[in-house]
Amino acid sequence: MVPAFVALVAGVGGIAFGLARDDAVTALGALLFLPSAALLFGIVAKRHGLGSVS
Repeated sequence: MVPAFVALVAGVGGIAFGLARDDAVTALGALLFLPSAALLFGIVAKRHGLGSVS
């Protein structure tokens, strides 16, 4: 769970930092952390039985 939060915070923080500094490259680069965070949250949810029922 911790790695998922770290990836989410890094992504959101990087986007906010890039936008605050008018740095599009930093903001767009930080977007790459968000899919990783989503995948990690999905893995945690599946392990704890919170995922989709199929």
